[in-house]
Amino acid sequence: MTIAKMLEGRRADDVICLDPEDDVRAAIAKLTEHGIGAMPVIENGKVIGVFSERDVIKCLKAVGDDALSRKIRDAMTSPAITVTPDTPALHALSQMTK
Repeated sequence: MTIAKMLEGRRADDVICLDPEDDVRAAIAKLTEHGIGAMPVIENGKVIGVFSERDVIKCLKAVGDDALSRKIRDAMTSPAITVTPDTPALHALSQMTK
């Protein structure tokens, strides 16, 4: 199965994402609201990074209480590793677990 097949019938605006200028507090609220652990960070229509629960923890360790007011741009994992629609799903999974 390919990524294209997995996404068949879904719209791009179904993807829950962040803007790099959002703050960590807003990102945590969005993660919680949607029951997810990570989101792509989109700028000018391009994926520039990924923000995850792990990024929250790393940011808290690095800057303490000020982490919640940090911009996503400063806390996300970047660059994002991306795949094409014709990528086999198992290959994409292996990329995510590296």
